[in-house]
Amino acid sequence: FFSSRRRHTRCALVTGVQTCALPICFPVTIRLDLKIVFAIHPRTKHKLIGYGISLNDYSNIIFIDPVGYIESLSYQMFASTIITDSGGMQKEAYMLKKKCITIRSETEWVETLEGGWNTLVFDAIETIPEELKKPTSSKWKNLYGDGRAAEEIVNIIEKKLVS
Repeated sequence: FFSSRRRHTRCALVTGVQTCALPICFPVTIRLDLKIVFAIHPRTKHKLIGYGISLNDYSNIIFIDPVGYIESLSYQMFASTIITDSGGMQKEAYMLKKKCITIRSETEWVETLEGGWNTLVFDAIETIPEELKKPTSSKWKNLYGDGRAAEEIVNIIEKKLVS
């Protein structure tokens, strides 16, 4: 889910949610007081129909075709919250200073859990509405560097070669 404040409306985008979680996750979305944009894969759409879930029953969800990386980042930039099971999107959310709710039982980005920037809800999907209300830490720190690692490495090598 990407949750956006563009034009003073709340909106969200869903990507990559495990198909097994969808029958549980979708009823929860009805309780959310925000618009949701779901970039839905054709196989996922087929699975939902197989579960007897009608996409028309979710007036707060805008279903769109899958999007590319740049467009995905654009959605994330305008989001206030991202709900996903994607490891990469968890890290992107953190770098963009966005709250992330992860529908998994563990994460490879454990550092994003500090300060409430990322929350794992695999065993408690029904808590998503409450998790959305929880604030993140006001302190955000750049855990992944400033993008200048190559430059610093070149400087170190040059110093070693000169000395």
